[in-house]
Amino acid sequence: MSSHVLPITEPMTIDHAQALAATLLEAIEQYDGVDIDLGESESIDLAGVQVLLSAALAAEQRGVAFRYLHADRYRSICEYSGLHPLGAAEQ
Repeated sequence: MSSHVLPITEPMTIDHAQALAATLLEAIEQYDGVDIDLGESESIDLAGVQVLLSAALAAEQRGVAFRYLHADRYRSICEYSGLHPLGAAEQ
């Protein structure tokens, strides 16, 4: 097992939440470390934030190094909603 960069290119919205969750959980199960690159995704809503937070918690429970790259929109929505942006790297 090794570290992996996973680019997210689809919108992180309610319409794509189930597929996003499956993709993130698969990466968490497959690698020792996962960097999720959010820079190419066009949009995010609270359903997307929920999936991202759940993935960060799942990674933590499994001992997998996990962070989000290019996570400005994710951080902004979390802060606006009063949530702590788990896994958000400063980039």
